[in-house]
Amino acid sequence: MQSIASPFLKQSSPSLTSAWIKADHLKKFEAQRDKRMRNEKQADEADADFFDLAISVVLATMEEIEAFQVKLDEYDEATVQALIANNEQLDAVQNEMNDLLDRAHVMEDGRRVFRTEDRSAIYDENGEKLGHGEIDADAISGASPTWEEYEPVYTERQHLLQERQQLIEFQDKLDEARELSGAEGFTKDELDELDTELEETMPEAVARQLPGYEPETPSAPTAALDGVKAVISVGPDVLGPSGP
Repeated sequence: MQSIASPFLKQSSPSLTSAWIKADHLKKFEAQRDKRMRNEKQADEADADFFDLAISVVLATMEEIEAFQVKLDEYDEATVQALIANNEQLDAVQNEMNDLLDRAHVMEDGRRVFRTEDRSAIYDENGEKLGHGEIDADAISGASPTWEEYEPVYTERQHLLQERQQLIEFQDKLDEARELSGAEGFTKDELDELDTELEETMPEAVARQLPGYEPETPSAPTAALDGVKAVISVGPDVLGPSGP
């Protein structure tokens, strides 16, 4: 049995081995080809991403940066003028407020209070309404300033303080924009974004100081047309048959 099988194995082994080698080589070749194709695809995608990035990142020109910084100078000057005007208005309002506080009724705890003209409510100097029983309205002299006198002055002062804070914050934005625009690699997109942000967040007090400022005025309501009547066209009268 061995003498018969042995020659057969000796004759068939080389061909089988050759087939296995070819199959193994083909498998390795296909694996290398697939790997090469994947690498080429990744390289193409990386090139495309780099190209898109290169298109999106366009540096601002020197002329664009200089024009933007000139605008920043104008905004900064307008902000300084707005702060000066705000300070003058705040001083005037504070003086008026101090006069009212000096003449106001003072409670035992030191709070200055103001009674409404109809005696229905009492407010302290910070705009807080007093609760029932804290003080009798009749205890406040009629010579003391009323809440109707004090409230507009108090509200105006709060408005001016809020405006002042907005001006200071806008001034900080201008300083930041100036620093960014002077940095290396400042792009056109960054310039446009900063320019838009400054225009949108500019306080009204700053805009008033810029040349060509025009305040927004509400449009007048459309007047209703009165006395308009529909004209009905009437045809000629129909005459009856003529008599003899």
